[in-house]
Amino acid sequence: MQTPANYHFVAPDQAYAINFSQTCKTNTARRQLNDCHETLLVENLDMEQCMNIDLRWTVNHSKYQKMAEYIANRKYEKALDHLQTLVIKRLFELHKLNLFQTGY
Repeated sequence: MQTPANYHFVAPDQAYAINFSQTCKTNTARRQLNDCHETLLVENLDMEQCMNIDLRWTVNHSKYQKMAEYIANRKYEKALDHLQTLVIKRLFELHKLNLFQTGY
């Protein structure tokens, strides 16, 4: 049986040091994310208090469902608004040229 070419022996004390270092880095990152989460939560609660928001919307709330539907249709409505703007611009151009009812 042969040893693989990419095999590297790591002494047990080195393996422990590597794992310990990775664990410390992971724990530090977790604590930083937790602190960030708590800060955002406090800011959110302060904003809700300033805006006199008493009730948060849930998935079953009618206003939540209306807003979700609006967001889903927003891209379509934006494209439709752009098309309407282009049509109105074209009508104004034809009106300037007195070609409004000539079939153009």
